[in-house]
Amino acid sequence: MITIIFPYRNRESVRVKRSLDSLREQTNSDFEVVFVDYGSNSVSASNIKDLVANYKFVKYIYNYSEFQPWSRAKAINIGLKNATTEYIFTADVDMIFNPNFVCKLHELKNPLKGYYFKVGFLNEKESESDKKFQDLEIDFSSGVGAQGLSLFHLNSLKEVRGYDEFLHFWGAEDIDIHNRLEKNGVESIFYSEEILMLHQWHTSYRKEEKNAYKRFATDRYYKNKSSKTVSKYRK
Repeated sequence: MITIIFPYRNRESVRVKRSLDSLREQTNSDFEVVFVDYGSNSVSASNIKDLVANYKFVKYIYNYSEFQPWSRAKAINIGLKNATTEYIFTADVDMIFNPNFVCKLHELKNPLKGYYFKVGFLNEKESESDKKFQDLEIDFSSGVGAQGLSLFHLNSLKEVRGYDEFLHFWGAEDIDIHNRLEKNGVESIFYSEEILMLHQWHTSYRKEEKNAYKRFATDRYYKNKSSKTVSKYRK
């Protein structure tokens, strides 16, 4: 069995439903999903918890981190701690999976190799259409630099202590984990023979995440300043 880890926070439930529906249609059901809700607000958390309850293969975990910056690395590490299978796949709630996706993961799994996958990107209209995977029209696809959607041996990740939780938001944590695994003898391989995942269109969250980081950094600054002032007068 393979554990598929979904990091999540405050995303539209319709996209999550499309993604989980595509997993429900897999030709190989030898997988489970660990769905890590990393600090969604109460409304989003309630909605998404009700949604994922409709999928028997999903385990929902809520982490109380609503007022902390988004950290995909921390969310994945929570998933790793709750995974009991030999292999894991780091997923994304925006993905629509080919019906043979899990079957391909089982074919590729190897303790000395970490696979990451080419992804097709859909436009807004295609993302909302009710078509079969093979009928969806792709706008463009990812290249060798996109390493976020990866198949790993769980023990290989444990040997390098999982993802680096110093890294926040998106991207750097994926490059870092592949680099550290390679130094530990695990080969990184870009699987581009076919497109097995399609990314659903959505508006950019980068501005929102940058603003969240600025608020977090400002709060930390004033808390530290206040603590130093208190310490000064205690002396």
